[in-house]
Amino acid sequence: VPLLVRGDVVGTLKFYYRSAKRISETQKSIAEGFGTLLSTQMAAAQLEEQARLATSMELKALQNQINPHFLFNTINTIASLIRTSPNEARVLLREFAVFYRRTLENSDSLIYLSREVEQTQRYFSFEVARFGAERVELDVDLVPECENMLVPSFLVQPLVENAVQHAMPSEGKLTIAVTGEVDGDDVYLRVSDNGTGMTEEARQGIMHPKETKGIGIAVKNVHDRIVGFFGPNSYMDVQSELGVGTTVTLFLEGCAAQTKSQVAAGDVGTLRR
Repeated sequence: VPLLVRGDVVGTLKFYYRSAKRISETQKSIAEGFGTLLSTQMAAAQLEEQARLATSMELKALQNQINPHFLFNTINTIASLIRTSPNEARVLLREFAVFYRRTLENSDSLIYLSREVEQTQRYFSFEVARFGAERVELDVDLVPECENMLVPSFLVQPLVENAVQHAMPSEGKLTIAVTGEVDGDDVYLRVSDNGTGMTEEARQGIMHPKETKGIGIAVKNVHDRIVGFFGPNSYMDVQSELGVGTTVTLFLEGCAAQTKSQVAAGDVGTLRR
């Protein structure tokens, strides 16, 4: 009897009899029912692991947001604007409060992609205030069908943060583009930049990090979470060229179909825009 988790055979349950003549239809049904019961328990255990991974990523993302450098840089930026541009300082301070409140609220398993992008744009507004519009820019281009897709929180924001922290050129403007498109039941999200890029060794280090902190772990957490939520065929692809830029592609298998089924079933009660 096969043991199935998310449609994949992950094991086999075997029963042995002295003679094939002793195997009745009732015994077959009992064996199949036992296999179904075990499959359900294994699927439940996998969901628990996904929830643990999601919670771990959210806590890590929260810690990254409240790190002293980001906090002090933002506060210093707002303080410097109080005299020179009080209206801008007031807007930034209000957005800063909303940003942290939304970060604390983002504990749902899935949120709308539009909300994730909105939070990312709010984060980026602090970086624009810090570095100046002539140094950093964020372009967002999502097809309308993507906006109400259900995705894990902290999916786009960490990738944009990594670009700001590690791809900023010494001169010129760093432009980061966030795009999303639907291909049948699947969704492609891309975060690309025209920054410093990286060597092949550095790219491999991101995809297969050996350390327990830093950019590699942040990217790996995003990868692990999309696989956990959307299945093993979902993936993250990182392409980079030194001096040209980097593109991170997230392939979310069945995301569009999954969103439609959840919305049709009314299973969006825990989501907040």
